[in-house]
Amino acid sequence: MSGWESPRAAGMITRLTTVADIEEACAQLRKVFHSTHLFRLPFTLAVTHRAVLFPSGYLFNDELVAALVAASHAIGEKTAYYSAVEGVTQDWEHFPVWPELQARLDFRAEVDDALRADGAVDVLEGALYSTQGTWAAVSYEDDYSLVGGPEAFMAVVASMLDIDAMAVGLLKYRIGELKRTARNSRYTAQLYGWWLVNLYEHIYGSSTAERYVHEAGLVPLLYELHAMR
Repeated sequence: MSGWESPRAAGMITRLTTVADIEEACAQLRKVFHSTHLFRLPFTLAVTHRAVLFPSGYLFNDELVAALVAASHAIGEKTAYYSAVEGVTQDWEHFPVWPELQARLDFRAEVDDALRADGAVDVLEGALYSTQGTWAAVSYEDDYSLVGGPEAFMAVVASMLDIDAMAVGLLKYRIGELKRTARNSRYTAQLYGWWLVNLYEHIYGSSTAERYVHEAGLVPLLYELHAMR
């Protein structure tokens, strides 16, 4: 794409408006997502390999989108679904509310520009996911994203992004926030900190999650907060 060519006219974005298309999108969505609520664990057991990506930008950034495109191509997929989350609902049991906020994308490297140019399909607190129910990514306005899929898909993501540094980086960033929060509410800081531990166990499994949270220094901080009076 170049200039101000309409991504919709170029066939990159197809709105899902028929009942059949929406039901199919929802069926694929439920294969990979339990929820995209900020404080719920997102992925189903079908999503076997997962990662935290930080920073991912206020929207999915270019680097992340390029990795998702390359990874989807590596497993033979050339399209993806997009579903808005912000302003709709964060409970997939009641999804979708407004079908105009769903779309099927021609998943090329230019898709990020298309989303931004289209205006109504900004990927903010939104989900990009496989039309075959194999992989998924969700972005949050807190500048991080979660992604998961089969081993071959995630191997490509890991080859293009430093996912180990990203995993530790998010925790270190949150530690600073936890310390500031603890000045006003030690309980809130503890609650959010242990939720992060739970999230990392969901994403990486207990062993890898333990390594990340200790490397970042999160667990010692949580015990320190617990010991405070």
